[in-house]
Amino acid sequence: MQIDTTVYLIALISIFVIGFIGGGAVVFFFRRMAITHQLRVAQRKATRTESEARLEAKEILAEAKKEAEKTKSITEAEYRERRTELQRLESRLVANTETLERKLEGVDQRERNLANKEKGVEAIRAELGGIRDKQLKQLEMVSGMSS
Repeated sequence: MQIDTTVYLIALISIFVIGFIGGGAVVFFFRRMAITHQLRVAQRKATRTESEARLEAKEILAEAKKEAEKTKSITEAEYRERRTELQRLESRLVANTETLERKLEGVDQRERNLANKEKGVEAIRAELGGIRDKQLKQLEMVSGMSS
């Protein structure tokens, strides 16, 4: 009976060890399956997040390009407007300069005319002074008196 008890005890311990090892193996495989499942879920989530980030980056880039084009158009329009304004002001300045030059030429011509007239007037005055002196001398001779 003692052998039976020993065999029974060895069998029981063997079954316990086999059960423990088998249970450990089952737990190991289920745990491994759970970790693998979590890993796949995390990879899908990372892939989805990456796709969303790429899509958002494309949208931001497209919006930035659109804004840059809009700014470029506005800047070019302002440039054309300023250039047109500067050309208009330049034309106006040239016209004003030409007008002033013509007026200055007119003033110079008038000045020359006045100078010529003054010379003529002086010549006439001198001639009149000479004529007056002659007439005065003739009057003195005719009257026989001196002034």
